[in-house]
Amino acid sequence: VTNYHVVDGAYKMKVVIEKNGFKTKYDVQKIISGSKSKDLAKIAIKRNNSEFFSYLNLAKNYPTKGDDCWSISTPFERDYMNTVSKGLISNLQSDRHPKKIQHTAEITKGSSGGPLLNSLSEVIGVVSGGIATPEGYRASLNFAISIGELNNLPSINKKNIVDPNSIPCKIAFYTDDKTAGDLHFFVDGLYLGSFDTYFTNRQPSCGDVGTITKVLYTGNHKYEMYNKTTGKSTYGSVFLEPGDCQIYKVWHN
Repeated sequence: VTNYHVVDGAYKMKVVIEKNGFKTKYDVQKIISGSKSKDLAKIAIKRNNSEFFSYLNLAKNYPTKGDDCWSISTPFERDYMNTVSKGLISNLQSDRHPKKIQHTAEITKGSSGGPLLNSLSEVIGVVSGGIATPEGYRASLNFAISIGELNNLPSINKKNIVDPNSIPCKIAFYTDDKTAGDLHFFVDGLYLGSFDTYFTNRQPSCGDVGTITKVLYTGNHKYEMYNKTTGKSTYGSVFLEPGDCQIYKVWHN
């Protein structure tokens, strides 16, 4: 379980779990359900069927103002993963949508999605943020979405909740053709430049001198490499996926 704003706009996600002092990354398989207005989402991770994870129970009873509470989160960066802070339930916003718990357990940027616990180690809420002003910091105006809001979350059942075709991605084209200086390159009918270097002994990296590195959108793109000397063209296509910069070799027929 996490906040919706954590998964919103993401095309690829990983969950880092610490077990016996070791941190392991797991790919997110899908977003099961979620609500932007409630700022909650349930996700599933890829794992071995035999792999067991410890878990926290969800509280069945609503907390009371003045109760002790604890936050477990990752403020700022992963070096501070599983930071525990203690506070009080300072107010209950039960008339809001979604229902929120105001608390004084210290949180900061990066704490979103962590559990807020009661004295029985039950989850009473999902930490969602605070009032990011000097006055808000002094008064410890921090909030968590009540765990009861997990009920009846709309089904999503998708790997991501963005249109992959709207994601800009970087790709580097290169060639091992020795006539590189005469090769002019087009993608989707647009001229991107000419190859002035050829690579025979190694694969270059994104942005290396001699590559044509561009930002394109996810999906299928058609390319043409025109040899000015022979007057002939080579045609092909490449499918661009979201993620790190991709390397693609083109050659002249």
